[in-house]
Amino acid sequence: MLARLKKVRPILLLLLAALALVLPQLFMHKMILGSDALFHFNRFYDTAMQLKDGNFQYFISMYGFQQSARIVNPFYGPFFSYFQGVLVLLSGSWFRYQVLSNFVLFLIAAFSMYALLRKARVDQGISAAIAIFYLTTFAIQYWVIRQGFSAWGAALMPLCLFPILDLAERKTIHPLALGFFTALMAQTHMLTSLFLIMAYIPYFLYAFFSSPARFALVKKLFQAIAFFFLFTMNLWVSFFYLYRKNSILAPFINQDMADNTITGTSSHWVATPPVFFWVLIGGGVLLIYLLLAKKTVTPLTRITLGTSFAFLILSTSLVPWQYLLDQKLKLVELIQFPFRFFYPAILLFLLIFGLLSRALNHTEMLRGVRVIFQLAALVALTQCMMTSIDTLKRWDASQNYTKMGKHVFFSEVPAEEIKKSFFSPDLSKSLALVQKATPDYLPVDPTFKQNKYKAYQEWIIDEDQGFQKEVLDHQLVIQWQGDAEKRRALPVIVYSRTKLVLNGTPLKQPIKTAIGSLIVEQKDGKNNLKISYAMPRVVLVSLLISAAALTSGGAALIAARLNRCRKKRKE
Repeated sequence: MLARLKKVRPILLLLLAALALVLPQLFMHKMILGSDALFHFNRFYDTAMQLKDGNFQYFISMYGFQQSARIVNPFYGPFFSYFQGVLVLLSGSWFRYQVLSNFVLFLIAAFSMYALLRKARVDQGISAAIAIFYLTTFAIQYWVIRQGFSAWGAALMPLCLFPILDLAERKTIHPLALGFFTALMAQTHMLTSLFLIMAYIPYFLYAFFSSPARFALVKKLFQAIAFFFLFTMNLWVSFFYLYRKNSILAPFINQDMADNTITGTSSHWVATPPVFFWVLIGGGVLLIYLLLAKKTVTPLTRITLGTSFAFLILSTSLVPWQYLLDQKLKLVELIQFPFRFFYPAILLFLLIFGLLSRALNHTEMLRGVRVIFQLAALVALTQCMMTSIDTLKRWDASQNYTKMGKHVFFSEVPAEEIKKSFFSPDLSKSLALVQKATPDYLPVDPTFKQNKYKAYQEWIIDEDQGFQKEVLDHQLVIQWQGDAEKRRALPVIVYSRTKLVLNGTPLKQPIKTAIGSLIVEQKDGKNNLKISYAMPRVVLVSLLISAAALTSGGAALIAARLNRCRKKRKE
């Protein structure tokens, strides 16, 4: 009985920690709206309504983003966006969705980190403490405070680092696992999948140069790559069709990259929670002690230490980010914010602390370190809850009750009405009262050099007046009353395979603005426009293959893991 309780106790602690972190918002009944809230709320509202109504449309937005038929989700974690859509449906209001999504995020991050540490044979108590501490870092809190979606990548990343243990300790690769975990991250957050691959490289190089079976290792690597492309086929096939005949506008290029580092304006990454800095110091002291005591520092620990410092350097101003940006390097433009490199560094630093504690096994020192980690986790948890309370208090302000940044437009209604809309079961209400001009992934004219945010405001948000919109039979139907026969701009985005039928007549060569919005010749009286997207059959096939492969691949890995656990119990 006691042995069973000992196994269950960490699970209960992780659940309680996740619950504790959402309690302030539950009790205070307030929202936190950060810079990316509206963008993601629109994405997930669209998938939620597709699931609810059964009107599936993988490409164009029929419900979200002003029902403008723009394409977003295929560029940005399409499968995971449907998972978020399920959470939206279960919640029934944006307030409840925010609480539920935060709770789910905490659970994923906690159990993912705990699983990685236990797989690395770290003490159970220390693993639970580090996992709880991880929830309080800005890598995870980024979603809570600002709705930064990379936090979901950070939550899954410990799980996706399982392959580094095989590489460092066994000098081998499990092709299915490596391909699956890399694909899982790509289906969630593409940029984090790049960081994940960067993290894999040092471990692979160590395994390659220290293994006598190099050919077998490379063979397994290519098998893993093949699995990865099988699991992510839907992404690449969709990208091919979207980029082939459209000039897709990439997310904005941050001209202030040099400032957005942890040594610049984003120092809060190091100070969240405030005790984090002291934990880093404590980890350094522990490392020095082990070196002086001539304790064995394993290759896994050494590689992890070097990799974490590499990510740390990349997140600082030591890298000449402005110079690299001036060279117009696409990869640098994609990164946007160098502080993003710090969340893999946070994860790897915490992993190091767990790995260092393994050298203290069966000693009084281990018990002392365990207590220190548990106290640090408790302090971090308390500090994180206090930060949440302070952030939630902003909701009471009559103005500036959100931190949604620039290009946000509030309807001319009382602030209290806007606030209440986020608690309403009508999920579309708040998305209509508060709108943000976000032109990412529009099919722009490449010669158009003017401000795309203002253009989106002018041609989509400002033009969105006097229309009746509904979704019928997998089509977006827009109706309006024309006052004369004349040319009119409509708040609809047109891509190369967008199908348009105006008043019963297909538009073969539609007239478009510089950002891809539609211009039509309306008639005097009632006008009707039907919008759909001609999805190539090969895209549908790729979707089915990727979904089936991911499901079966994940099931195979779980079955293999359960089988190993059974064998251990028998032994």
